[in-house]
Amino acid sequence: MRLRQLDDFFADLLTQRGWESVKKKSDGVVARHPLNVGYASLLLRVFPSSKTLALEASIGAGNANWDRIASKINGDRKTKEFALRYDTLVKKVDGHEISSEHVLPFLDECLKHAAAIDIDAEIDKYSANRPDFPFIPQIFHLAALAYLGQDRIISGYLDAFRRGKNMNFVPAITEAFIARAYDLALTQKEEVVVIPKLKVGDVFRVPLSTGVAHIQYIGKGKLFNSVVLVGPRISDSVEVVSPELFKGAYFIHYHVDAAIRAGLLSRVGQLPAPLLPLRWRRPLGGAEVNWSVDDTSGREVHKSELTQEEIDLPVGISLNHAMLLTFIEHGWRPEKFIKSRLSAFESPPDEPLIPLPGAVS
Repeated sequence: MRLRQLDDFFADLLTQRGWESVKKKSDGVVARHPLNVGYASLLLRVFPSSKTLALEASIGAGNANWDRIASKINGDRKTKEFALRYDTLVKKVDGHEISSEHVLPFLDECLKHAAAIDIDAEIDKYSANRPDFPFIPQIFHLAALAYLGQDRIISGYLDAFRRGKNMNFVPAITEAFIARAYDLALTQKEEVVVIPKLKVGDVFRVPLSTGVAHIQYIGKGKLFNSVVLVGPRISDSVEVVSPELFKGAYFIHYHVDAAIRAGLLSRVGQLPAPLLPLRWRRPLGGAEVNWSVDDTSGREVHKSELTQEEIDLPVGISLNHAMLLTFIEHGWRPEKFIKSRLSAFESPPDEPLIPLPGAVS
């Protein structure tokens, strides 16, 4: 394949795997993927040599609040994404032919790497050290202080600037940058909410337009994404937390941490949790759904027809909150999701159907 064709190929595979905002650029293909507490950011490209191809990924992680703060300090300029700690991963492919069997496991490795980045720890590092240069690390230092509500330190910088001392900030960072960081720190200080750590077995109430439902946190999947058990029962009143809520429940991936931080869920109790599934089936792209299925050894096998045993496997798709509500309210069932996306719903939602992202389990 020519390099331009490879970019198209990569873009298709990224979309299949649930990556969003996929764009082809002069230096490769960029994309984002939601994580439990933020997003993964990726630049994927290929470097040919005489005997091999090298797949290279620059992979980082961030979250929306961090981006918002860094962007405002930067003066709301063109750059809107400020992913933390970009790392480089490389996979060499013998010869000059590249296939999905090479790329898909590499994409999973990239997502796993990004999910393992501790965003809060990276922000703590930037807050603790003020670099003498260059521009972006200094912006990150100010953003980290603002993110953590550390207004006193920024106030000291602001006083120094007003006395004519720039504290070794690069010339591009003016008093206006410091002032914006200070205002944001004051706001953050008021809004910082300490959220109790998630525990396996935690049960959450999910408000719906038609009543309430419940989900249970089961743990982290192999790519560090949250697995939940979705109770399909919808009640018009608050119910006692009991196993009855989860009769006919199914496993799915859902960004629990982000939903809690956004105030979309209420923790209402604890129940013994089932074990995390070891095998999943994941939808691939196309009008008719094909599948990537974990075999008994954990390898992924691509299939167009499923056995009954494979139909009984949980479906490895990741839902945001709006999609979770749609799935519960319209009676989505994993055992009915075989060929058509709409057939999995008891009462299909209005078109256009919310697209199902690819595999992340």
